[in-house]
Amino acid sequence: MGSPGIRSSQASATDRARIPSVDGLRAVSISMVLLSHGLGSLPGDWPQRWPRLLGFFANGNRGVSVFFVISGFLITSLLLRERAKTGSIGLRNFYVRRFFRIVPPFYAFLGCLLLLGAAGFLVLPPASFFSAMLFVRNYLGWGDWWTGHSWSLSIEEQFYVLWPAALVLLRPERARRVALAIVVAAPAIRLVSHAFLHHLGPPEEFMFHVRVDGLMLGCLLALYEGAPLLDRIIARSGLLAMAGVVFLALGAPYLAQRFGGWYTFPFGYSIEYGVIAVVLLYVVNNPHAGIGAILNHRWVAHIGVISYSLYLWQQLFLTRLNHTWTGWFPLSLLCCFVAAELSWRLVERPALRMRARFERQPQLRQGVGSVCAAS
Repeated sequence: MGSPGIRSSQASATDRARIPSVDGLRAVSISMVLLSHGLGSLPGDWPQRWPRLLGFFANGNRGVSVFFVISGFLITSLLLRERAKTGSIGLRNFYVRRFFRIVPPFYAFLGCLLLLGAAGFLVLPPASFFSAMLFVRNYLGWGDWWTGHSWSLSIEEQFYVLWPAALVLLRPERARRVALAIVVAAPAIRLVSHAFLHHLGPPEEFMFHVRVDGLMLGCLLALYEGAPLLDRIIARSGLLAMAGVVFLALGAPYLAQRFGGWYTFPFGYSIEYGVIAVVLLYVVNNPHAGIGAILNHRWVAHIGVISYSLYLWQQLFLTRLNHTWTGWFPLSLLCCFVAAELSWRLVERPALRMRARFERQPQLRQGVGSVCAAS
């Protein structure tokens, strides 16, 4: 079997290569968001009761944390793989791929919001709409529900702008130091941020500098691939992942209740990201056993494939606000899946096909065969 380092799966010629279990983890993360918002849309005291019943899984913020770690790991893996194959990282191709992956589905969603606003079904403040459209919603224009989830998209886009350029400028060893420094300094960064920025409109936990360590931890997993320390962690990742999940389910809620933000804000996020990273290591390297087999089931993986559209469109249906299409959970959940499937088939897939017209074919190193990078 060779080294237990992170391995990628083979794909057909028509599909891009995919890292095993990643789509399944995306399905888990979007399920957390759907369950959190869905139960929160129920009438009466359900929103107060569900944390005691399903607090671990009905946690949309934790679901987004899963997305962050996955994104840092996947993007860095692909960029390093490209450098290994071609000798360089093509920033132009990277930004073309990200544009056609992120922007068309999101702008289609925003266009639908504009139509609903014009018809009088919802109120869409211009400041929040344009801050979402420009991917700065995590700092500006906070105020409405309909584009509120774009805070996480804004963090992702800001990461896409900064990190690939940093990888181009830095050698892998220096990139490891930068990423590690951010992860280690994150608790202090959050405390300093709270001291000076708590009065701003957006919640602090939605700001890029407060949550970037989740992305950086995913980057570190890719940057340290094959390193002896990471191999030792992978060898024990099953036990570590189990212990971490038990802690998040039982220990973390107690600490959060006991110490409030003094635990959650500086340390809670760091611990959560660490557990997610270990779980990611385990399921990527054990795709055919236990939870890995479930995550790689085709139906679970498909939910992960459409998770981006699910994340976009759930905001329209899973809400307690007094509108005719809300308050019908779990029927509203079905509406989310129908909208996401339509978005995937009518917007995402055509956009992914279109981007091939704008990508430049890289010049591969001599003796290296062609490779398809997943994105």
